[in-house]
Amino acid sequence: MYNGVRVDGVQAHWRAYDCIEDCFRDQDLLFNWSRYDRVRAAQTPQEQTEMLRVCGYATDPDYTKKLRGLIASYALEQYDKEAEEPMLDAGVANTVIDTWMSPAWKELDAKRQEAEQRGDGTAAAAYEQQADYIHWLANELRKASGQPMT
Repeated sequence: MYNGVRVDGVQAHWRAYDCIEDCFRDQDLLFNWSRYDRVRAAQTPQEQTEMLRVCGYATDPDYTKKLRGLIASYALEQYDKEAEEPMLDAGVANTVIDTWMSPAWKELDAKRQEAEQRGDGTAAAAYEQQADYIHWLANELRKASGQPMT
């Protein structure tokens, strides 16, 4: 609708997806374009909706107003605040790290050392890469539970 009149045949780069996940992935890629820098830099949902309009995202002139109405109607800002809190209990994270990840990391480190002693640099590098991945995963659990990373 534009000025109360339905407008058909708008020329735009419309997209269609097989599933919602494909839509979200594509939207992530789209919003990484420099054209949307102002959207990403916006500090509030209201600023973001305005920057979507300014950056030319929607063909509907009421898009900003409609988005703001949905945000207010469904109290969607509450989800932004919840994301700032740890999403995983620290005890659960530490149990996973201590029970499974640390022993696996130690085993890989021992295998890396054995491979180095045999002079097998390829195997040593592979074990080190696997151990580094486990360390990264452990830090992701720490981060998700609000703990400092090591």
